[in-house]
Order: sequence, then structure tokens, then C-alpha cells
Amino acid sequence: MNPMQPILVIGDIHGHYQQLLHLLWQHTLVNKKGIWTGGTTILVFVGDFVDRGPDGIAVLDLVMRLQSEAALAGGQVAALLGNHDLLLLAVRRFGMYRTVGMSADFRENWQRNGGCETDLAAEALKRWSGLERWSAQAWERFPLERCSLERLNARTLERSPAPSRR
Repeated sequence: MNPMQPILVIGDIHGHYQQLLHLLWQHTLVNKKGIWTGGTTILVFVGDFVDRGPDGIAVLDLVMRLQSEAALAGGQVAALLGNHDLLLLAVRRFGMYRTVGMSADFRENWQRNGGCETDLAAEALKRWSGLERWSAQAWERFPLERCSLERLNARTLERSPAPSRR
């Protein structure tokens, strides 16, 4: 990894595709059409792609496409699953099953946490069945002291300084 290679970290997109595109465009990582223009930048998504917002599947499709486009340009897009993404995968796999200690089945817990039915559509889930491979182990390759953190949620775009490692 080149020490001068920019690293950007984004989390908590929650299905807000248009806001994500705007954020990436503001940081010159994509053009107006959503095509990777970030060159050798490393972009790390720290999860919660789905739920609460209107288009979690489009967010996932975009992230997977950007992974390919960035690699061709010498950049990298890494993606880690968040708790909402894991809940959606659990609903897909276990649905109405209960486990010891849970007050409801997987689907009820997912809905209680902001589950969005459009994210569960069968045809959409087929397109991103490889998500199970996105792992927290990928995060170990990125030095936190060099990261510019972006937090994206439904209402605001906030910029935070890189964390101190003292």
C-alpha cells in the first residue's frame, strides 16, 4: 500500500443510494453517472448498506460495481458487513425460526430494526448472494490513522477527523 494513497471510510448508508452517490461525487470518487473516478483511492465501507432507506439493493449493486471499477484503475473498494446487513442475511437464511434467547423470529427482529421489505425481494437477493464473503478481516489491512471518516445517515452528511491512535 502506498503511504500517499488516500483512504476514505464510509458507513451507515442504510439504503440511501442518492445520498451515497452525492457523497462519492463530492469526494471525486465517481462522476455524475456514478462511474469510478477515484484513481488509486482506497474506499472502505463499514457496513449497514440496507434497511431504513428506500434502496438498499441499489447501494449494494453500486458498491459491488465500484469494487471492479476501482481495481481496474489501481484503487480499491473494500466492504464490511454491518449488523443490519447480517440481520438481512439471517432473515434470508432462517426466516421464521427462533433461537434461544430471542423474543421473536429472525424476520420480526429484522423488521423491528428497520428492515425494508424491498431489500428482501427474492430477485434482488440473488444478485448479491456473495455478500457473505465480505468480512471484518478485510479491515485489518487499512491503517486507521490515515483514514478520513465519513458518516452518512438519512438526514445529514457529517465529516469527522481521523481517529487518534494514542
